[in-house]
Amino acid sequence: MLQIKRNTSTDISAGVQWKTVQITEVLTKEVSKLQFTIYKTPATTSMIPVVGDQIDVYENSVHIFGGTCTNVEITIQGGVLLAYQISCVDWSYKLNSILVTKTYSAMDPADIVADIVANFVPASLGFTQAHVVRGGFQVASIKFKYEQVTQALEKLAKQIGWEWYVDPSKDIHFFLVQNNPAPFNIDETSGKIEWPSLDVQVDLTNMKNSVYVVGGNYLKTFTALTAVDVYQTDGVKTVFGLAYAYDQTGFTVTLDGTTQTVGIDQQTDPTTVQWLYSASGRFVRSTSTVATGHTLKIFGNAQIPILAHAQNSSAIAQYGENQDSVIDRQIRSVAEAQQRALAEILQFGHPVYDVKFKTIQTGLVIGQTILLNSSKLGITNYPLVIKRIEGTGYSPSQFEYQVEALGSDNVTFVDIMSRLLTQENNNTDTSDNSVIEGLLAFAEGFTFSDALTATPTTGPYKWGQSNTKWGFFTWA
Repeated sequence: MLQIKRNTSTDISAGVQWKTVQITEVLTKEVSKLQFTIYKTPATTSMIPVVGDQIDVYENSVHIFGGTCTNVEITIQGGVLLAYQISCVDWSYKLNSILVTKTYSAMDPADIVADIVANFVPASLGFTQAHVVRGGFQVASIKFKYEQVTQALEKLAKQIGWEWYVDPSKDIHFFLVQNNPAPFNIDETSGKIEWPSLDVQVDLTNMKNSVYVVGGNYLKTFTALTAVDVYQTDGVKTVFGLAYAYDQTGFTVTLDGTTQTVGIDQQTDPTTVQWLYSASGRFVRSTSTVATGHTLKIFGNAQIPILAHAQNSSAIAQYGENQDSVIDRQIRSVAEAQQRALAEILQFGHPVYDVKFKTIQTGLVIGQTILLNSSKLGITNYPLVIKRIEGTGYSPSQFEYQVEALGSDNVTFVDIMSRLLTQENNNTDTSDNSVIEGLLAFAEGFTFSDALTATPTTGPYKWGQSNTKWGFFTWA
């Protein structure tokens, strides 16, 4: 039996046109959605949702969708009948009430998710975390700057190669897909799937088996003993290029072990110091010629560019190397960059097995691992991850499900748009100690009065030339 409820208790199932019901559940990349239509009649008027209403869907008493009505579109059917097309979004809509702005380092991913929910999701919304799995490892570092909660969870999942979604009961699932088996397999004998609907594609287009991650910079302190910028003077050269850019704090130049005075190039009066430093140009310049045969050392707190690489050697041996890059200036450690590169290989480092099928069986959930077995196709126990489930009204008591499962992740239009929209954010630095300047609008009221006293014996004035007062008017 199918059932749709409005605001928890009002059953609106009788007014719903079941052939218009469509549920779309997508893992990690997109929010899940629900759409259906109600025709307005005297019997259904009270059933029609309005934006902001809570909508829940049940199949055989199993809660399969929960979320918020976000859009109501009214159209005319047959010239007189009003059709209300209802669109709903899962609880991700409520999760995004506050932006996440925080940096985490050396934490289990489960602890990061818990902290995000505790500090950036109002407790009154009732979200739980019963299915947030502990990783047993630490995320080196990750930084969120004014990002929606769903975007922050997706960013964390992508960095470690995990998946996430929020279920109809407001419980957050954050997990590694291999730990979540489906209740049945895809095969040609069990009758669990509609066999003629099976569609198997193998695609190399989106395979990335060699990934470079270009991050920001990390800080490394060099001393006189470990300095890499060491030069011998020749009596002619006055400008010396540097391997790295250094912070001005702790920046040191020595000549034969003697500390030199240093200023900033184009800012400091060159007659007051021995050397001028340019961070943008990465060089030091002597303000006078240095005699030959001296040892020049430059050291301090260096900004080291981060570059990590990971690859799938077996896929490279079989298909050749397909390189790709990820550029994210928010990555601040080598370990984080390596983690991100390995996650990309985990998701995209293999040929994509894209398998679609239809079924009327219940129990499949996004994020489950389902095995493909087919003697006709010559495939045995090939693991796939259920990424998308689309349910449509098959009858007033049953859904038919179109399921898509992938053997490796696929680059979709949503991925491309998401990367374009977040690229600027990821590559624009915001300091952790930035000061927020808030602008608040408020209403301020005040009252005033004005009184005029008229003398009863004095009538109104009129303009005239005779008997004028002050030469302008006379008494009326």
